[in-house]
Amino acid sequence: MKPYLIFRFMLIMPFFVKSQQRDYKALLDKIYLYSNDDFTAITGLQTDTLSVFYPSNLQTDVGEITIAKMKVATTLNWQIPLGQSEKVMADTQLFIKEKYHDKNIYDIITDDSEENYKLTYVFMKTPKSNHFIIFKTMYYKDDAQPLNSNFSIIMYGQNIRSGKTNERLIKKQNKTEILLK
Repeated sequence: MKPYLIFRFMLIMPFFVKSQQRDYKALLDKIYLYSNDDFTAITGLQTDTLSVFYPSNLQTDVGEITIAKMKVATTLNWQIPLGQSEKVMADTQLFIKEKYHDKNIYDIITDDSEENYKLTYVFMKTPKSNHFIIFKTMYYKDDAQPLNSNFSIIMYGQNIRSGKTNERLIKKQNKTEILLK
């Protein structure tokens, strides 16, 4: 009887291990904390010097996490195959509702005007009534090539929220608005 119990325990052990990493909201909370220093604590060494993307030391059981260091912002990009993203999408919605609930500080806009795309933007309001993006999700479904379908999360680093790069970003957004008129 004892060997049977040990064997049975060994069979169900992988389910317990996988279930421990299924709390993606907690992972998003952790990523939010890492954004305070522009993800430097989890940024790996860059192997491709022509790219703005760095590997992340933060690992997850689904998808791939990379860090992008650009002139205007540093972002964490988490791309998940659509077939594995159902729980991540649900936990992301909870995360957005919890972190960005204050309508005096944040605007949340969802754009699902295109059939295979759904974008959710979280904008931070500034005193000059300019808004800039601090969090974004992208749902993309490719019917022709389902392997290309994915759900992506993009979180911006603290420099965006603190105002260190706000002026450059606002100027860039204003130039874009002028060009679009």
